[in-house]
Amino acid sequence: MPIRTEKTFKVYEQDNDGSGCGAVLASFTAEQGGEGAALAKARELARQSPPTRYYVAAFTHGVYLDATGGEVTRTY
Repeated sequence: MPIRTEKTFKVYEQDNDGSGCGAVLASFTAEQGGEGAALAKARELARQSPPTRYYVAAFTHGVYLDATGGEVTRTY
């Protein structure tokens, strides 16, 4: 069981070679507005560069204690 969890929302630019998502352009935590802030940033970028697509992805990070008492982070 995690001792804490965090969720981040990342804005990705479409990859030019068509292989999938390209560079991460922005990342937001819940304190920074979370999903709403990421969607607003993606829309802003899309208006500035119409032919390029932008995606928002959500990531959940769990922080666990290992056998030695240290913290380990896992991303889901």
